[in-house]
Amino acid sequence: GIRDYKVTGVQTCALPICVDARHAGEALRAWLVARFRYLDAAGWSAALAQQRVQRNGSVAHGDERLVAGDSIVFTPAPSATPPPEVPILFADEDLVVVDKPAHYVVHSVGAFAHNTFVPALRERFGATLEPAHRLDRETSGVLVLARHAKAARALQRAFELGAVRKEYEAVVRGVVS
Repeated sequence: GIRDYKVTGVQTCALPICVDARHAGEALRAWLVARFRYLDAAGWSAALAQQRVQRNGSVAHGDERLVAGDSIVFTPAPSATPPPEVPILFADEDLVVVDKPAHYVVHSVGAFAHNTFVPALRERFGATLEPAHRLDRETSGVLVLARHAKAARALQRAFELGAVRKEYEAVVRGVVS
């Protein structure tokens, strides 16, 4: 489960990932690059050099060979910048609708315990602000949040029933089949 870890003096929350048998013998850095694509090879090399990856409770090195059952923990670098002031598209006593930029984690969960999007909005709109749905870290777009428990239940129910129409746009490069 989620545990508190201390890596190079920084307290964080992290979810350990267990290496399965089919990846035994792979180099840690290569496994990280293939398994967790939110960082490229240079990003994983930097994380390893900054001692933000642990293997079985000890600082990990990229050239180590994995063993089935290894516990790998990654601690993201603390962000020096809080989430930006975002455009408020709509707000009333029940809802807040914002334009979330890409590259911000919505919830404070797992390894992303600090400098996330919703806690920054709670400082602005109140402690009970809850997202009605999720947007991935890399995704920008409209995020709907409830300002109280009754609104949260109603919004979540509307999403569950498909009563909310969602549209997506993607920017691509090259030819998409």
